[in-house]
Amino acid sequence: KDPFFGIDFSSSLFNYSIYGEIGLTSGSNYSIIDTNRLASFMFADGLPMTTIDEKMVTRICLGAGKTFDLLNIDDRVTINGEVYFNQAGYRDNIFRHKNTEKILQVIDSVLSAPASDSLSEKLAGSFTSVVEPNNHSRWYGAFFCTIDKFIISDIQLMVNGIINFNHRCAVLSTGLTYKNLHNFSLGLLVNSTIATSEFTEYSLLGDALSVRLTAGIVF
Repeated sequence: KDPFFGIDFSSSLFNYSIYGEIGLTSGSNYSIIDTNRLASFMFADGLPMTTIDEKMVTRICLGAGKTFDLLNIDDRVTINGEVYFNQAGYRDNIFRHKNTEKILQVIDSVLSAPASDSLSEKLAGSFTSVVEPNNHSRWYGAFFCTIDKFIISDIQLMVNGIINFNHRCAVLSTGLTYKNLHNFSLGLLVNSTIATSEFTEYSLLGDALSVRLTAGIVF
């Protein structure tokens, strides 16, 4: 593979923290679906993939954040917003392609086939290239909000969201984390999907709502 080049920065402006990352590499490092060959590809061979080309591909992430006082507690609320541009991502929604059913067949096989199955391994490679989470399309946005000392001093409330602007879909996450002085923690996280259709990055697998409970101790 060709080398990757990157730079990151952080600073402050008018009491806001600003930060970002910029990455450059050759398009030959990225695999995408060859939609021109979708109609005739053999299912057992996996999805037909190709590289972008030899041009330089840019990825840029820019963010800004600020802390706020709340109810006489300093820096109790933290809010961050980010925008991500991925030149290697798909400009359009490929899941609305006329041969979408073949893409869905690949996804179905990856989810249902045994991990040791050779076809599953081959399809999984295609699947990962097509639906790399939060890196599939060109434009994304995200926000992150935390409130410390929520109700009691040991609980933190979190409200996060990530948006795929190309697909017009989003995932919203709300969670509570409890940590005490004895290194014991409990967590509750609820994720919900908002989408304009079933053929988007976040709704494709049918995960409209998920709940996660966690518990841990550090020693």
